[in-house]
Amino acid sequence: MLHSGTVVQNPIPSTQYIVTDTIDFKLRAYQTQKGRRYTFIRPNYIMNCVKANKILRLSPLYLTVLPVGNAKYYM
Repeated sequence: MLHSGTVVQNPIPSTQYIVTDTIDFKLRAYQTQKGRRYTFIRPNYIMNCVKANKILRLSPLYLTVLPVGNAKYYM
């Protein structure tokens, strides 16, 4: 993948983002892991970045779950 991106089924220590439209029991477990903070983004964010040919600013529109402790950053 371009720009050091990788696709993984299970998050690894360097994983920051999880792309998903829904939060199921497995993703909820990732959401509550101590010491780990993932940003859950919607697939339409990826599609809109491709269409714009640039990385767009993340906003609540593109988030599946607003990250705990980082809410002010996205507002």
